[in-house]
Amino acid sequence: MSAYAKAGELQLTTEENEALSEDFPDEAFRAGAGGDDRLIYIEHAFLRDRLNDVLGRGAWALVTRSKWTEEFTTSKGGKGVRVYAEVMLVVRGCFVAEAVGEMDYYPNNAKTTYADAIEGSKTAAFRRCAKDFSLGLQAWKKGFCEGWW
Repeated sequence: MSAYAKAGELQLTTEENEALSEDFPDEAFRAGAGGDDRLIYIEHAFLRDRLNDVLGRGAWALVTRSKWTEEFTTSKGGKGVRVYAEVMLVVRGCFVAEAVGEMDYYPNNAKTTYADAIEGSKTAAFRRCAKDFSLGLQAWKKGFCEGWW
């Protein structure tokens, strides 16, 4: 809760601000954001590397606030579980963003475990937190997206 009390108080140097705002290279992006092949997203490893490189390891953290699931039936009658994670991004003890991510888990799919779905939902939330922290905003700019293709 102390991180919430420090919301809006994070102090970054000019150099840190500039480094965090730098555009990501084209190879950081992939097609398929939100399951839509027309949209792009930044691989989470590039986001993590940027935070580690600029702020240092241990200067930021993802805190999972809650997790929950909902069962559903696919259009073909199969069973699925949508896994959600509410995650907050904390930098130097200050709250900077919070988001919910989700990933579908199919019990009959041996390629993906329930643990994979939990991690995937946290990663989806992390990407949204990064956007709220203005990290990698180029992925949400229409002109950049059109040019990337």
